[in-house]
Amino acid sequence: MRFFRKQFLDILEWEDRGQEILVYKYPMEDNEIQNGGKLVVRPGQGAIFVNEGKIADVFLEPGTYTLSTQTLPVLTNLKSWSYGFKSPFKSDVYYVSTKRFLDQKWGTPKPVLIPDPKFEQVEIKAFGTFSFRVMDPALLLIDVTSTNKVYTVEDIRGQLRSYIISNFSPMVANQGVTIAELIQNYQIIDEAVLGSVNERFQKLGLEMISFVTQNISLQKELQDAIRKRSSVNILGSIDNYSQINMVDAMKESVKNPGMNAMNQAGMGMGMGMGMGNAMAQNMQRKGTDQTPQQQPPQQQPHAPKGGGINCSQCGTAATEDALFCRKCGTKIQTAPAEDVFCSKCGGKNKNDSLFCSKCGSSLSG
Repeated sequence: MRFFRKQFLDILEWEDRGQEILVYKYPMEDNEIQNGGKLVVRPGQGAIFVNEGKIADVFLEPGTYTLSTQTLPVLTNLKSWSYGFKSPFKSDVYYVSTKRFLDQKWGTPKPVLIPDPKFEQVEIKAFGTFSFRVMDPALLLIDVTSTNKVYTVEDIRGQLRSYIISNFSPMVANQGVTIAELIQNYQIIDEAVLGSVNERFQKLGLEMISFVTQNISLQKELQDAIRKRSSVNILGSIDNYSQINMVDAMKESVKNPGMNAMNQAGMGMGMGMGMGNAMAQNMQRKGTDQTPQQQPPQQQPHAPKGGGINCSQCGTAATEDALFCRKCGTKIQTAPAEDVFCSKCGGKNKNDSLFCSKCGSSLSG
């Protein structure tokens, strides 16, 4: 009577209606598989026969298989069916999903420290996505899922994320680039982490297909420092940056209703004077760079009190026969000598003349 209560399975198939099922154990209970029954393996699936805890036969190619000694060689050997079997048989059947599991989220739950050539240690947060598939169904079944009737992606997601996070920081550090350069090219991280983490995945019978970093966020203090440095580079000098900061601060002080009018006026006056001084200094430097410095005009020598002549540079009195100033060393410029008048005709002649230019008389007599 017990024999007749059993049901003999003619067709074994699994319609995967779940989106995250990795392994599904076919519900055998007290049922047995009919000799000559059919095994259906759909695309994106694999089927594994397990006899008394041992992997018997694995079907990875899509198709419909007739269960016989020819299609189940390992199971036939385990059962010692030397001449074929005609009666129903008992065996556990596991279906494994071999499709790609896309858009899996990963992220750093806490900030991680990354060495940086410029800023030394930097705290960052990062997140993104990855995708994977089952590469070795038998290895996954033996080492991971064991005898679970249903094993989902959620059951292993935490372990996969821990592999990513533990490899993320060392891989970023090994690149030897600054955080600023890293943020501009996430592909550097993606390729490094993909190669490193894939080794851990393969030990579970899995394969990481893609790894994507969607965002890296820096601590607020570092963001402000990078923003200020970029502003200075754009504006051209620290003076221009300070002037703009002063104007912005004045605007904010006016908007702040908690500050009294006196404080606002004092802050505005102080900032205005500071900005004026900065602009004046900036203009003075620019003027110095663009135009040559003019020399002070030479002072004409003038006669000192009591005779003699004064230095044209420092004004020190000099003797009549002095050639250079005794204080500053400036050459003494003497006043021109007086003209000579002819005693015969009264004509005016230069001091060095020997004869009169009017009558020709000798001027030496």
